[in-house]
Amino acid sequence: MTAARTPAQRGAWSRNKGAKAERNLVAYLRQVGFGGAERAVRTGYRTTTRTSADPGDLTGTPGIVWSIKDVAEAEARKPSVLAGWFVELDAMEGTDVVRLLVHKRSGCVDPGRWWCWMRLRTLLALDGHERLSTPYEVPVRMDLGDVVLFLHAAGYGDQAEVAS
Repeated sequence: MTAARTPAQRGAWSRNKGAKAERNLVAYLRQVGFGGAERAVRTGYRTTTRTSADPGDLTGTPGIVWSIKDVAEAEARKPSVLAGWFVELDAMEGTDVVRLLVHKRSGCVDPGRWWCWMRLRTLLALDGHERLSTPYEVPVRMDLGDVVLFLHAAGYGDQAEVAS
């Protein structure tokens, strides 16, 4: 019988799992035309006199804020969990940016098949529609590989690499 993990061990395990998902996503994005993608090395913070917004989990993709989650799908299906993730995503730095929430699917090695969540207004904007305001706040889920196609069509990423 194995000993139960301590809170510190559980925290380290969770951080390592998240970091691995981020590294896998960076490798994928570099292959599909986002050559500058890399893991963010800083996080947001708040003191009594100053606040720094979280830049997201990845950098090097101008105009896009990424949040990556590697949790069990049953947990992710809870409406309160998804809503909380969107609150975190909305609080990340950047004003006129595409905000994407990537959820690693259990047992799915290919990041192109991981779930990518965004708001409907974001998808419509990527598809060439003008920026729309409420009520288009509905979350939309697609495979990340399909979202990458929309991103490239909207001018994001390394277009020279995509064309070749």
